[in-house]
Amino acid sequence: PPLPAPVAEPPTLELARKAMEALPGVLPDEVVVGLVVNAIEAVDPVSYKGFVLDSFPRTVAQAMALEKALTGFEPPPKDPPKKGSKVAPPPPTDPVPKAPHVPGLDVVVRLDVPDETARRRALGRRLDPQTGIVYHLEFEPPVETEDELGPTFNGINGRLVQVEGAADQEA
Repeated sequence: PPLPAPVAEPPTLELARKAMEALPGVLPDEVVVGLVVNAIEAVDPVSYKGFVLDSFPRTVAQAMALEKALTGFEPPPKDPPKKGSKVAPPPPTDPVPKAPHVPGLDVVVRLDVPDETARRRALGRRLDPQTGIVYHLEFEPPVETEDELGPTFNGINGRLVQVEGAADQEA
């Protein structure tokens, strides 16, 4: 079956569901970008000063679609160079400089981490539901002795829970 027809409004979860039914396991870039933009626009600018997109965009096409959705910028098509004749002067260049483009994202960071390292880091994360502090069993365990900071290692360690989403990475 064909994908749902494009709609004027940003993609919704309903559109994503229909796209998944049409092509199981594959979401078109337009749908994914629309969902990401909806999530970005839902962020309260007073409460949050920024955000991190993890594992998105994955392709140049997704990055370009995200930029277009956030700012409306679309790179101009690359035209072949204009050729003049042997007797005529070369064609004029564009004398008016274009205003610089202000990107929708401030920074893009790509971390090249081996899968095993990423898995070990994700699976070692633990959350103390009482305090909201995230620990890592190997790299940043809770303090081991009781002091002015609070309970002992065993007291904290007994209530730690795995960080949501980390269990999905075990498979």
